[in-house]
Amino acid sequence: ISLDAEIERVSADIACRMIEHNRVENCQIIGENPRGTGLAQALRKAAWQFLVKPPRIDNKPQLGVWVRIHFDFGVRAVEGDVPPD
Repeated sequence: ISLDAEIERVSADIACRMIEHNRVENCQIIGENPRGTGLAQALRKAAWQFLVKPPRIDNKPQLGVWVRIHFDFGVRAVEGDVPPD
């Protein structure tokens, strides 16, 4: 098994509205790379669980504003790796 396999990068961006308690709502898909992976949709559906620090002005959290959330993942394929049955 080789651990020197190439790393594939996948990413997604969503936009969400900040609400109280460091939570987000009403998330919308901005995009994903490569397109068609479904990553952005999966992250949008999971966003209700995220804890996000809101932007601040004069040290006051800005609720109701839209924030962009970027996800970047590296996936490494391992040669000779056989998925379990």
